[in-house]
Amino acid sequence: MKLGELEKTIMTHLWEHRSREPFTVRDVTQEIRSRTKRPYAYNTILTVITHLYEKKLLARSLAGKTFSYRVKVSKDEFLTRASKMLVAGLQKDYGSLALSHFVDTLAEIDPALLARARKKAS
Repeated sequence: MKLGELEKTIMTHLWEHRSREPFTVRDVTQEIRSRTKRPYAYNTILTVITHLYEKKLLARSLAGKTFSYRVKVSKDEFLTRASKMLVAGLQKDYGSLALSHFVDTLAEIDPALLARARKKAS
């Protein structure tokens, strides 16, 4: 699953600051504007949050007339899914050649980093 630049900005913000509490589009709009110093329109943030909801990264519930959202997928879960999809896509598109190059690349990675990755994966 790939995220666009603003989707990444919003999800990173949510994982860091709102991973356990509900939020509204208005909350995120104000926070993103102040952190990025960019004048994103409310409707732009609304559209992106709707896309993140449709990608099942956020949960949504109606609170009066306003939707309230919460983070549904942790950053680690997202990275796991995205990594698996990337490898599966490479294998589908390029077959064993892609996997062969992937294995060759692993030989060049710092052994300590690989050990941490193995530990995290198990």
